[in-house]
Amino acid sequence: MGELRFPGLATGIDTAALIKQLMIVNSRRLASYQIKKQSFDTENTELTKLRNTIGAAKSTASQLSDTDELEIFSTSTSDKDI
Repeated sequence: MGELRFPGLATGIDTAALIKQLMIVNSRRLASYQIKKQSFDTENTELTKLRNTIGAAKSTASQLSDTDELEIFSTSTSDKDI
C-alpha cells in the first residue's frame, strides 16, 4: 500500500513562514508592476492630449490655407495708381 508523507511537517520546515515570505516577494513584484502601469497610463493620457492638440492645430492651419476664408475684408481706394 502507498506511504503517506508529510515532508514539511517531518523535516521541521515552517511552511507557513515560507509561504508568507513568498507572498511578500510576489506582492512587491505586483506593486512594482502596478507603478509601471500607472506611469504608462499617465504617458498614454498625455500623448492622447498631444495628439488632439496637434490635430486641432492641423485643422486650423488647413482652414488658414484656404484663401477664400482669408478674404473677409474688402478695400477700395480712389487712387487709380494703386
